[in-house]
Amino acid sequence: MDFLSVVLKYVREEYGQLEEGDEIAIVLNDAVVSVSLEDATLGVRVIAGEPDRLDISTGLIAEGDNE
Repeated sequence: MDFLSVVLKYVREEYGQLEEGDEIAIVLNDAVVSVSLEDATLGVRVIAGEPDRLDISTGLIAEGDNE
């Protein structure tokens, strides 16, 4: 799975060192990849297919907050 090398390189470059409990979701053309760090173990989950999209907000991020 060569695409995983690209995804992990992206995560390193964009986010640096992951901290315990971090989880990042990356949308690819034909899948969503979740990269997480739990109990000092790197986890990678790939969900194949295009994700469904809903036009709603969770309210977890304050409006105008980019992080």
